[in-house]
Amino acid sequence: MTKKPNLFRKLIIFTFTALAALFVLTGCFSSTASIPGTEKNNSALAGLSPYVEITNRFNANNVTFDFAHAPSLQAMRAGEDLDSVSLPDFDGLRNNLKKVSVESSGFDDIDTSAAAVLKNLDELVPLSMEMKNYYDSKEFMKDNHQKGRELTAKYLSLYAQFENAYNQMDKLISDHNAELQDAQIDELKQKGRPNAAAMLEITRDFRLSMDELQKDDPAQVDAAAVEQRLTQIKAAADKLEAKGEKAADINNLKQETNELVGDMRTYLSSNRSHNDFNSLVSDYNSFIGTINNIDRNNLD
Repeated sequence: MTKKPNLFRKLIIFTFTALAALFVLTGCFSSTASIPGTEKNNSALAGLSPYVEITNRFNANNVTFDFAHAPSLQAMRAGEDLDSVSLPDFDGLRNNLKKVSVESSGFDDIDTSAAAVLKNLDELVPLSMEMKNYYDSKEFMKDNHQKGRELTAKYLSLYAQFENAYNQMDKLISDHNAELQDAQIDELKQKGRPNAAAMLEITRDFRLSMDELQKDDPAQVDAAAVEQRLTQIKAAADKLEAKGEKAADINNLKQETNELVGDMRTYLSSNRSHNDFNSLVSDYNSFIGTINNIDRNNLD
């Protein structure tokens, strides 16, 4: 097992709202019917949702283009001279964060962390554009990579700061989303909505499993704890009752759940390389994308 490259988080977040709101996965916008919730939770979800959308889009994009981004970053860190460069969409992230940060998210820690990310991006975006222009025009052929080395040194310094700031913001968004999700699970159970509650529990436990699996050193992963959680997930899915017009959505949820349980078990039995993990992230993100298209009001 080899340590995964120190890349920022790439998991998209399962989103849920009590409003007819946006459920954003892999950069695509869609809406879903609402699940009633408390007024306080509704307000919190409304403030959090735009940030979930932004990080989901950015993280999903980085999974898609990891095949290009990762080699560029690794080569820069190794001190190699580049003939081309592939960088994340920092400009898109900055533009989206600027739009939503005009108003408070309702979470002081998220507002503070988003401001820190934006401050970094105000330097990182123009630098990344300068690097793209430099390599696209092959200026390195004129100066024997001299400016390229200078740009790389600046980039690695700013990128390290970005990783720290972005990971902090992304984790805060995920943690607050999970808190609200737990509250909604309790509420659904109280209202006699076992299938909808089980769906949220399944997605929550998958995310907890991914949090364990994405440790930088695969040798530090608690495989037994992940397997225990996967057993619980499968048991929850097996208890779902597919009846009448609700059968299609329930059966879809069961199938998607069982397939991701299988994908995670396959990863646990593999060498747990960076490519293995990136493939698992894609499977997880695909699962969340599919589940977000299921109408939770149609499960009970």
